[in-house]
Amino acid sequence: MKKTSLSALAIITLAGTVSAGVNEHSYEWGNRCSSSDSFDYHVVNRGTTPLDIKVCLERTNGTWSCFVNSNTWPGQVMSDAYVCHGTGKTEFFWRDAGDYNSRFPTEEEMNNR
Repeated sequence: MKKTSLSALAIITLAGTVSAGVNEHSYEWGNRCSSSDSFDYHVVNRGTTPLDIKVCLERTNGTWSCFVNSNTWPGQVMSDAYVCHGTGKTEFFWRDAGDYNSRFPTEEEMNNR
């Protein structure tokens, strides 16, 4: 069985830190793209306020594919992040919903690290 490598990083707002947190909810292998190495990843807003969440998944070729879910309500699961050929390595970021002063890293930035 493949393991997920998880690294969580909160985006810091200009006014301070984000008011809530995001946690891994679940993940699945082989459910998409007719590929045994397809990787679905789900996170949940564990806080008390809406958040914007970005999930990035590493592909087997070493590049990243990222997904954003805006205005994710407390308790809501973000479940639309997947890659057809994934490594299981994930990173996710969050900010208060609508706080566009705090920017997420771009896919290009993820790929150039």
